[in-house]
Amino acid sequence: MIDNNLLKRYTSELLNKYQWTRVYKRGQTRGAYYEYNKARGTWSKVAAWSIKEKIAKYLDQVDDYSATLASELYAFMKYEMKSYNWSEVFGVEPPLKFNFANGVFDWDEMKLRERDSTAFFTTVTDYSLELNRTAPATNQYFEMVFGENAQTVKEYIGYSFYPSFRPIQALMFFKAEGQGKTTLLNYINSLAGDGGASSVCLRSLKRGHQLKQLVNRYINTSDVFGGGYLYTGYLKLLTDNDRMNVDDERVKNYAKLFFAANKLPKLYGTSHGWGRRAFVIDLKQVENFNNIIDLNKVYQERGAFVGECLKLAKKAIERKSLTVTDSIENNRKAWLKSASESRLNSFYV
Repeated sequence: MIDNNLLKRYTSELLNKYQWTRVYKRGQTRGAYYEYNKARGTWSKVAAWSIKEKIAKYLDQVDDYSATLASELYAFMKYEMKSYNWSEVFGVEPPLKFNFANGVFDWDEMKLRERDSTAFFTTVTDYSLELNRTAPATNQYFEMVFGENAQTVKEYIGYSFYPSFRPIQALMFFKAEGQGKTTLLNYINSLAGDGGASSVCLRSLKRGHQLKQLVNRYINTSDVFGGGYLYTGYLKLLTDNDRMNVDDERVKNYAKLFFAANKLPKLYGTSHGWGRRAFVIDLKQVENFNNIIDLNKVYQERGAFVGECLKLAKKAIERKSLTVTDSIENNRKAWLKSASESRLNSFYV
């Protein structure tokens, strides 16, 4: 018979190292195991066999391995683990923080703090946040492709790290008739870090089973191919800061939406107040782009550039609005005018 005190001691040491936790979704009886990575500050799913493998390795290290002890230790540990409902940890509205490679950015204090396991982050960037440096190459890039609208785009990028659509309900369309869209969207996607971005297209956003790809994401980017018609009700839902049904759970979307199109779809079902959420921004073509813009430097500056964007976003949050230039307002009005041309039997994006 294995000593119960020995099981408790080994369990305590293992749980202190890995912080294994069991998380239950609605209707589940077995739940899923999650493991905390202290170096990254993230939680991720882990299979039972992986836990058993680490138990065996630990027992080898303490020179006390036996198949019987490993089996009983695993069985004992399952009941000692903390357990949560999925809606309490991953489905709940997250704290106003974001997990960078060098710590957790706190929106209230506007500075980095040390990590802890209570935030239940599932993502982390592959770059460090730099709040006191500049990003000259990236700012040159944005000024060349966005002109007077560069600040608005930077505000929305910064807002992407703010896990809520309160108080600014907005999404961004980049309009361009040439190259540059994919380069831009790939760059924006990279800012959210490992597991922080998705690429759900407009057509798929109206399908419930696709919405789960936005859960616990901060950024969604997608090209819009062709014209057609866009039913605005789906995008209104995604920017309302209201809960949606996803896999029998009630969750909020906080992924900021970036779309790029050669030709904007016409709008169908435009509701009162929808128009102010749409930011339509012209993406300018840059001659000899590769000779002028050094994308390697742009990616190297991500930490400093995001630092600038966070500060701009904080000001936008305080005034409850992104910067609206004349060109943004004119593009918005022109796009909304297309709503009157829609027909019930039109093709929807």
